[in-house]
Amino acid sequence: MIHTNYYTCTPKTCSPRTSFSSEPQPTQDQVHSPLMNVREDNDRILIELSMPGVSKDQIQIQLENDLLSISAERKMVSTDAKYLRREFASRKFKRTLKLSHALDLDSLKAEYTNGVLRISLQRKPNAVSQISVN
Repeated sequence: MIHTNYYTCTPKTCSPRTSFSSEPQPTQDQVHSPLMNVREDNDRILIELSMPGVSKDQIQIQLENDLLSISAERKMVSTDAKYLRREFASRKFKRTLKLSHALDLDSLKAEYTNGVLRISLQRKPNAVSQISVN
Protein backbone atom coordinates (compact mmCIF):
# COMPACT_ATOMS: atom_id res chain seq x y z
CA MET A 1 0.00 0.00 0.00
CA ILE A 2 2.75 2.49 0.92
CA HIS A 3 6.22 2.49 -0.53
CA THR A 4 8.80 4.00 1.81
CA ASN A 5 11.85 3.92 -0.41
CA TYR A 6 11.59 7.62 -1.30
CA TYR A 7 14.09 8.90 1.25
CA THR A 8 15.27 12.46 1.00
CA CYS A 9 18.41 11.93 3.03
CA THR A 10 21.54 9.85 2.75
CA PRO A 11 21.81 6.56 4.66
CA LYS A 12 24.34 8.19 6.98
CA THR A 13 21.91 10.91 8.09
CA CYS A 14 18.96 8.48 8.26
CA SER A 15 20.61 5.91 10.49
CA PRO A 16 20.49 6.37 14.26
CA ARG A 17 23.70 7.38 16.00
CA THR A 18 24.85 4.58 18.28
CA SER A 19 28.11 5.95 19.61
CA PHE A 20 28.59 8.49 22.35
CA SER A 21 32.15 9.27 21.30
CA SER A 22 33.17 12.70 20.14
CA GLU A 23 31.81 12.26 16.63
CA PRO A 24 30.80 15.38 14.72
CA GLN A 25 27.48 16.87 15.72
CA PRO A 26 24.81 17.17 13.03
CA THR A 27 24.69 20.46 11.20
CA GLN A 28 21.52 22.47 10.67
CA ASP A 29 21.68 21.77 6.93
CA GLN A 30 21.31 18.00 7.28
CA VAL A 31 17.86 16.58 6.64
CA HIS A 32 16.82 13.69 8.86
CA SER A 33 14.20 11.09 8.13
CA PRO A 34 11.82 10.86 11.11
CA LEU A 35 11.12 7.45 12.59
CA MET A 36 7.90 6.03 11.21
CA ASN A 37 5.27 3.37 11.95
CA VAL A 38 2.64 2.33 9.41
CA ARG A 39 -0.41 0.40 10.59
CA GLU A 40 -3.45 -0.83 8.77
CA ASP A 41 -6.98 -1.39 9.98
CA ASN A 42 -9.88 -2.84 8.03
CA ASP A 43 -10.74 0.44 6.38
CA ARG A 44 -7.72 2.74 6.78
CA ILE A 45 -3.96 3.19 6.93
CA LEU A 46 -2.39 5.06 9.86
CA ILE A 47 1.08 6.60 9.48
CA GLU A 48 2.89 7.79 12.63
CA LEU A 49 6.03 9.92 12.49
CA SER A 50 8.16 10.80 15.50
CA MET A 51 9.16 14.48 15.45
CA PRO A 52 9.90 15.54 19.03
CA GLY A 53 10.42 19.20 19.74
CA VAL A 54 8.62 20.35 16.61
CA SER A 55 5.66 22.66 17.02
CA LYS A 56 2.50 22.09 15.01
CA ASP A 57 2.97 25.24 12.90
CA GLN A 58 6.43 24.04 11.75
CA ILE A 59 5.00 20.93 10.02
CA GLN A 60 4.37 20.98 6.27
CA ILE A 61 2.30 18.22 4.62
CA GLN A 62 2.05 18.15 0.84
CA LEU A 63 0.16 15.71 -1.33
CA GLU A 64 0.99 15.78 -5.03
CA ASN A 65 -0.49 13.02 -7.17
CA ASP A 66 0.39 9.88 -5.19
CA LEU A 67 3.38 11.33 -3.28
CA LEU A 68 2.91 12.39 0.34
CA SER A 69 5.71 14.65 1.64
CA ILE A 70 6.05 15.54 5.31
CA SER A 71 8.66 18.07 6.41
CA ALA A 72 9.37 20.07 9.53
CA GLU A 73 12.10 22.03 11.20
CA ARG A 74 12.88 22.06 14.90
CA LYS A 75 14.63 25.31 15.83
CA MET A 76 16.54 25.53 19.07
CA VAL A 77 17.05 28.85 20.79
CA SER A 78 20.69 29.87 20.74
CA THR A 79 22.19 30.84 24.09
CA ASP A 80 25.57 32.01 25.30
CA ALA A 81 25.79 29.08 27.71
CA LYS A 82 28.94 26.97 27.62
CA TYR A 83 27.92 23.36 26.97
CA LEU A 84 30.15 20.43 27.81
CA ARG A 85 28.05 18.33 25.45
CA ARG A 86 25.07 19.48 23.45
CA GLU A 87 22.95 16.92 21.61
CA PHE A 88 19.74 18.94 21.32
CA ALA A 89 20.08 20.82 18.06
CA SER A 90 18.07 22.46 15.36
CA ARG A 91 17.04 19.77 12.94
CA LYS A 92 15.21 19.43 9.63
CA PHE A 93 12.96 16.44 9.03
CA LYS A 94 11.61 15.16 5.72
CA ARG A 95 9.91 11.97 4.62
CA THR A 96 8.27 11.24 1.27
CA LEU A 97 5.95 8.29 0.71
CA LYS A 98 4.43 6.88 -2.46
CA LEU A 99 0.79 6.09 -1.75
CA SER A 100 -1.26 3.34 -3.31
CA HIS A 101 -4.12 4.10 -5.69
CA ALA A 102 -6.30 1.98 -3.36
CA LEU A 103 -6.32 4.85 -0.83
CA ASP A 104 -8.77 7.74 -0.84
CA LEU A 105 -6.41 10.73 -0.90
CA ASP A 106 -9.25 13.14 -0.15
CA SER A 107 -9.75 11.43 3.23
CA LEU A 108 -6.30 12.42 4.52
CA LYS A 109 -6.39 13.67 8.13
CA ALA A 110 -3.42 14.77 10.22
CA GLU A 111 -3.06 15.22 13.98
CA TYR A 112 0.03 16.16 16.00
CA THR A 113 0.29 15.40 19.73
CA ASN A 114 3.19 14.79 22.10
CA GLY A 115 5.81 14.82 19.33
CA VAL A 116 4.02 12.29 17.12
CA LEU A 117 2.36 13.19 13.81
CA ARG A 118 -0.50 10.83 12.93
CA ILE A 119 -1.82 10.74 9.38
CA SER A 120 -4.79 8.58 8.46
CA LEU A 121 -6.08 7.66 5.02
CA GLN A 122 -9.24 5.71 4.26
CA ARG A 123 -9.19 2.84 1.80
CA LYS A 124 -11.30 3.27 -1.29
CA PRO A 125 -14.40 1.08 -1.21
CA ASN A 126 -14.11 -1.93 -3.45
CA ALA A 127 -15.69 -0.90 -6.68
CA VAL A 128 -16.48 -4.38 -7.90
CA SER A 129 -19.13 -4.59 -10.54
CA GLN A 130 -20.62 -7.64 -12.15
CA ILE A 131 -20.11 -7.79 -15.90
CA SER A 132 -22.34 -10.00 -17.97
CA VAL A 133 -20.90 -11.95 -20.87
CA ASN A 134 -22.92 -11.89 -24.12
